[in-house]
Amino acid sequence: MFKLSYIIFTVVLLSTFGCSGVPATAPASAPASAPPVPTSQQQSLGSEVTREVKETLLTEIDFSTWEQMSIRISPDGKTVAYTNKVEGKQVVVVNGREEKRYDRLIDYSVQFSPDSKRIAYVCHSEEGLFVVVDGKEGKTYQDIGRDSLLFSKDSKRIAYIAQSEDKWFAVVDGKEGKRFEEIPPESLRFKPVTGEEAYFARNGREWFLQIGDKSGRPYEDVD
Repeated sequence: MFKLSYIIFTVVLLSTFGCSGVPATAPASAPASAPPVPTSQQQSLGSEVTREVKETLLTEIDFSTWEQMSIRISPDGKTVAYTNKVEGKQVVVVNGREEKRYDRLIDYSVQFSPDSKRIAYVCHSEEGLFVVVDGKEGKTYQDIGRDSLLFSKDSKRIAYIAQSEDKWFAVVDGKEGKRFEEIPPESLRFKPVTGEEAYFARNGREWFLQIGDKSGRPYEDVD
């Protein structure tokens, strides 16, 4: 019996070198002893496609100290991030490189931007929670909405839902929005065309669709 010390994550890159144009089904006159299709070739839509498989080592993870379920892979498949325990602290490790160590991190909060160039996550402090974006710490809040950390499609903006003095609001690029009694964190979105943040919010019995700084007409309920 042996002990597994490391998990090695690899990315398989498939490179297509061309299509032979040979029909997938051999003609009736072909000899019965014709060699089989090599394992490196795949038959697809009546043709043989040859592919070369390449492997790239991204990182090695110490299985004894990593936080389970914390691993994230960037959209382009070239960067791996996860949370690790080091000397009583927690730290996000990006392709083997440690970021700043903190007393406690929210493991599931690590997020890559769509272009894979930016990274953000949520940390604990004695005063509350704060977001770290590209290594820079944001303001500390009473609470931060679970799974609300969100990059815009162009990767230029970042938003999340935060709480202070028992009121909830959106924080977009560090700027705080209008306060509400409730904001479902999963409702936060960036509009595709304008890039404005949008989310549902409630004050009293009335719900609103908030887009940027503008509140829509009130409703008694939203689905």
